[in-house]
Amino acid sequence: WTLREVLGELKHLYCNKAAFEFTHIPERTERMWIRDKISHIMNTPSTREQRVRTLHRLLRCEMFTHFQREKFSTTKRFGIDGADSFVSGLGALLDQLANEGLEHVIVGMAHRGRMNTLGNVLKKSWEQIFCEFQGYTWSKEYQAPWGVGGDVKYHLGCSHEKVYGEGDRRLKITLLPNPSHLEAVNPVVCGRVKAIQESIGDKNGEKAVGVQVHGDASYAGQGVVYETLQMQGLEGYSTGGTIHVVINNQIGFTTTPKEGRTSLHCSDVNKAQSGLIIHVNADEPDLVDRISEFAVTYRNTFHKDVILSLIHI
Repeated sequence: WTLREVLGELKHLYCNKAAFEFTHIPERTERMWIRDKISHIMNTPSTREQRVRTLHRLLRCEMFTHFQREKFSTTKRFGIDGADSFVSGLGALLDQLANEGLEHVIVGMAHRGRMNTLGNVLKKSWEQIFCEFQGYTWSKEYQAPWGVGGDVKYHLGCSHEKVYGEGDRRLKITLLPNPSHLEAVNPVVCGRVKAIQESIGDKNGEKAVGVQVHGDASYAGQGVVYETLQMQGLEGYSTGGTIHVVINNQIGFTTTPKEGRTSLHCSDVNKAQSGLIIHVNADEPDLVDRISEFAVTYRNTFHKDVILSLIHI
């Protein structure tokens, strides 16, 4: 290789649409493993089948967003505009979990993109979703004096069992309900996963996993995030690693990053736990899918938390 070729390859791997932070990890074998995987991820294009699957997920996401905007233009909405690849990436992440033998996934997330996730990933019926948008409850079982007005519909959870192949692989996905207080659901996710693991004898976290979806400002600004992260390696609390996804639109409601945190990235809090941090351009859905799959493999290999930050504007 000439020096020019070496520089070109390094720029392709490390100065492209994805960035990997791993030099802060103390274990050399782990760093070398990540380095080898980066080369594979960045140099392996998606297959036609994968690209078509991603396209279908993006189209369903866009159609829901458009319908929501047209029919409920005056209703409070927490859309996923600009980060549509999150829905596709989450779908790829769940598929990879099933491929690697996981059976239970507990998801915790705030409001942004929640309706799209419920409809397109957890297959909550569209009739139920739009009924709630009109201010009605789908079932009397959940009827409350205030109905589902405001953002209450964004607090509701859902469960779905996804079947793969000939029915030999099943993945039970549960999205936990949560209040308006962002990030409050994080320790609940870990506790739910731990309870499942103990009930089925899953000592190494090979059958149940937690997935937490965050906003960038709340991830850097709320103490419950660090409190939950720093317990990941404790014997009584460890779940074998949690997968974190940050929908990073670089603004916390009305606050820019320079006014909301001291650190360069919202994910810098993870460096204290020596975990892998991946930043990826949310405008590259194929790459988001591949890196989401890689995040699963990393978690299942080292049983540590991993964070994927989807950066968009």
